[in-house]
Amino acid sequence: MENRAIDLVILDLNMHNLDGFQVCQKMAADERLKSIPVIISSGHLDISMQEQLSSIGVNHFLKKPYPMEALIAKINEILMRPS
Repeated sequence: MENRAIDLVILDLNMHNLDGFQVCQKMAADERLKSIPVIISSGHLDISMQEQLSSIGVNHFLKKPYPMEALIAKINEILMRPS
């Protein structure tokens, strides 16, 4: 399998076998993954959770439901940002 760089992760907080917050914590602790931007997409997103996620470097949030255009705009905002 070919190794490819990951440009962006879109992650829900509530997943079947995983907790999105734990995934973000593991990414933040991994030198290879911590610089990858993460968009949290969740219907259960409150200020407290946003603050916890921000403390480990996640700064992009979309509260469900949202129009597809909002997701596309957020993706473009992140990927078009100078490094």
